[in-house]
Amino acid sequence: MAFGGAERMAICLITQLVERGHRLQLTSPVHADNPSLNAELHGCKIPIHAWPSTPGQKLRDLGQLSLNVFKWLRLLRQVDVDIIHVNTPWPNLALDLLIAAAMLKLPVLMLHQLVPPDQAYSQQTQKLYHWMHERGLQLAAVSNSNAEVLAHSLRLDTEQIQVIENAAVSQAESQSDAQAIQTFTHNHHIPPNSIIVLCIGRISDQKGYDLVAPAAYHITRINPKVHFVWVGDGPDRSKLETQLENYKLKERFTITGWLSEPLPALQSADLLLFPSRYEGLPISIIEAMQIGLPIVAADCNGVSDLLSAGHNARLFRSQDTCDLMENLRSAIADPNSMRALAKQAQIDAEQYSLSRMADQAEQFYERMLNER
Repeated sequence: MAFGGAERMAICLITQLVERGHRLQLTSPVHADNPSLNAELHGCKIPIHAWPSTPGQKLRDLGQLSLNVFKWLRLLRQVDVDIIHVNTPWPNLALDLLIAAAMLKLPVLMLHQLVPPDQAYSQQTQKLYHWMHERGLQLAAVSNSNAEVLAHSLRLDTEQIQVIENAAVSQAESQSDAQAIQTFTHNHHIPPNSIIVLCIGRISDQKGYDLVAPAAYHITRINPKVHFVWVGDGPDRSKLETQLENYKLKERFTITGWLSEPLPALQSADLLLFPSRYEGLPISIIEAMQIGLPIVAADCNGVSDLLSAGHNARLFRSQDTCDLMENLRSAIADPNSMRALAKQAQIDAEQYSLSRMADQAEQFYERMLNER
């Protein structure tokens, strides 16, 4: 069982900081329900505290919010902590924790892995965040485009939002693992000598899964060797499967479900197709860049921080199936130009290292401690 980008990045950052000699303690709302994540967390060999409130609970009721804040106050008074780092997959989570930390004037760095472009906060919530900011809360995002959205939503200056960029998780070797590739294609019944177009991500509206099948229908009729693969699972999987049936793509389109290690899928592919409507700073794209895999992607938030049309990838207009299809068709027809773009992407990916991510976090920790 795999886990999402926020958890993957948290594990990587924890590992880096422990290796650098920092004293860490952890509380996680998900590790009890996710065996893979639970094993990863305990492998870090740091103290783990139970999440004191109900994970993901909607805190619209003032009484419930107050009770949760009290639970956090009790935990925070029991632990010796200099800085709290919150890695959140979505805005508005852990509000009870933030309020408790603000009451105690504990420095908090809240790193948003994803900020939707239409994110909105009420005036009351904006005032609450401004109060928490005055008492030690520092907000951060994983990309400049997400930082701009967050700043606009909370009526803050962009300079008040820190940026800690994601990094590649799967550290690829210079040579592809031929056995791993063969195992991947065999296990998922991908026809030999296929041109593999790979998508990676949660099957949900955000990831643009619904844009792929119409384009795949036309592409596979132009070139029958093309085979589409979606690595991932999600709430809209049945809708995607219905699309594939309607477009008669069952033999040309494979859904693998979640994989614990996506690198063999990336190394097996000829192209990465990334149709998302919005992103934070997608790890899958960084890892594709790292191994020199050509990319065709939507020009949405987060993606545009990594890729530029004609520089290191082909980009299509977000949510435009026709433009997706045309760019994908051109990419498959001209592999030489795509390899040139991928070579540049591989150079650009060098900056997205785990070490640099930890450096950025350490810089902000030091600044926060100096400002206490």
